Amino acid sequence: MSRHEVSQLFFCGLSHSICFIHLYASIIREAWSLLTEEEKAGW
Repeated sequence: MSRHEVSQLFFCGLSHSICFIHLYASIIREAWSLLTEEEKAGW
């Protein structure tokens, strides 16, 4: 494998991991807001 191919794979993996981080962050934020809403209703 050439250096160019390695760098392409690296950037591809990096962009994918950034997408996954954004996805998980939004899911966690949604779940957290639901949990806190339930707690507020419980108070």
